[in-house]
Amino acid sequence: MSAIPEVVEKVSWNLPLLVAASTTIAFLSLFIYSPYSGFLCLFLIAPVVCLTFVVLLVVAAYRKRSQQFLSLFVSLLVFLGISDALLKNENILRDHGRWLLESRQLKAEVLAQPSADEESKHMEWEVTGFAGLANNTAYLVFDPADSLTVHPTGGFTGLPCKVLSADRLEHHWYSVRFYTDEDWSDCPVTKAEIIDHYEAATCIPFSAKPSVTPHTREWDTPLILRGGLRVIVSGADMVGGRIVVKYGYNDQINNRVEVAADAGDYVYPSDVRLNANNELLYVKASGVAGGISHGTILFEYDLRGRRLVRQQRVANDGLPAECPEGTPSP
Repeated sequence: MSAIPEVVEKVSWNLPLLVAASTTIAFLSLFIYSPYSGFLCLFLIAPVVCLTFVVLLVVAAYRKRSQQFLSLFVSLLVFLGISDALLKNENILRDHGRWLLESRQLKAEVLAQPSADEESKHMEWEVTGFAGLANNTAYLVFDPADSLTVHPTGGFTGLPCKVLSADRLEHHWYSVRFYTDEDWSDCPVTKAEIIDHYEAATCIPFSAKPSVTPHTREWDTPLILRGGLRVIVSGADMVGGRIVVKYGYNDQINNRVEVAADAGDYVYPSDVRLNANNELLYVKASGVAGGISHGTILFEYDLRGRRLVRQQRVANDGLPAECPEGTPSP
């Protein structure tokens, strides 16, 4: 029964305590001064430290230095435990650490902004991402009503995007994060004129002779506009997918092709509709933008004017059901 006390007595606690203190100081310093601290800690610092401990443990075991081995092993466990706890709370620790150091200057900058109708005073506080992809933006927001305290996620008056997380820094002041690739000036909307027009438009038929394998939503649809203007709307919900319009007159199709909707990589057309009165084409493109975050974009294309009128990021849950295959011609 005396084995455990004997082992404890053999452990030198100097090294574990030093590791605990240095790990805490190093990680907190990185959190405050680098937005990529989590990445650096997880993929650079932690592997190097763990590898160093493993090598030292092997050496201590080979030399049969049991006290040194136990001290190193406990130190490794301390490092892993503290690292895990700090990384799980990285955003909160960074926000409060920065606020402690910079709050006076930040408050002055935000409060000096002119008031905007129905928009909270704010400033961009931190942006992370890689080559324009997977951008995550944090904002410092002044919320006089403290509405973010009750429900720190969802939609709020004065904020254009749905909130992923909100951290209360002090009374009226919050660090707010939106979803990946959303920022204050570019949020998916649930209400917009283009959504109403898209919902009211008529489904155009799918391709009569599908050519894509495996089967997907595909269009190669001739349409006749006023004055006999004949166009063919083509595209598919597939890699590289976009909607193009081929122009001709009567039965004479020329080689002119215009791009009506191209949302980029991984966001492909999934629905196409027509407002015959205005000769406007509506395209819904949906997918995982950059292979990371889901996105939906609506396009409004003027068939006669041969130009893109507008495009808008929208919230997919606020849109009508997509046209079923087999839809009759408008």
